[in-house]
Amino acid sequence: MGRNGFTRFVFGISGQLVRADRRASAARADNLARRQDYVELVAVASPPAALKAAPADPKSLPDNVAVVVVDDSALNRKCAVRSLQRCQAASGANDWEYSQFETFEAAQPFLLKMHEADKLVVVCVDENMDSRGGVMTGTMGVKWLVEELGFSGIIVSTSGDPDVGRRHIELGAALNWGALPRPAASRTLPTPGKPLPRHSRALDDLLAAFALRAC
Repeated sequence: MGRNGFTRFVFGISGQLVRADRRASAARADNLARRQDYVELVAVASPPAALKAAPADPKSLPDNVAVVVVDDSALNRKCAVRSLQRCQAASGANDWEYSQFETFEAAQPFLLKMHEADKLVVVCVDENMDSRGGVMTGTMGVKWLVEELGFSGIIVSTSGDPDVGRRHIELGAALNWGALPRPAASRTLPTPGKPLPRHSRALDDLLAAFALRAC
């Protein structure tokens, strides 16, 4: 027996002979040092009590949001609504209301009503909606929202055209979801709905847009 009560024997590790009692002693010393480092780290890094009482939640979207999807394609509207509903569910946000319109002219009275009620609004807007009788383009709609209505919500371009999406951004849109590259296998085939971002990307985009709006 050794002085510390450990039986002395030797065993091979990676071609070297190591005494068990020395190995155990080194491990105890290492654990003690780690504990001391941890105590010191906690003492330095712990936030003030006021910050502990109200932690920020970067994964929360706001409650009570009106979502307005403007697109002449019923399928595209359905895809946009589904994507936003998944974002809402993942963030735990409550009381989101979804409205769909085939043309921007049809959406204007509702958007004006939401603006007068000081409602937080997310607008997804296509560019060309003439197939359903629309005269206003998405570009005209974004310009109307920003310049005439004084819109303070989130505008999402879902045009599917990169140039149009950039124009929407320049006019005041926060996000451009309709100009994402299609998967290689589907570029020569019809794709259901617009190439909207994956759920995780859409959620991150919305979180960033709302955070920027709050600044």
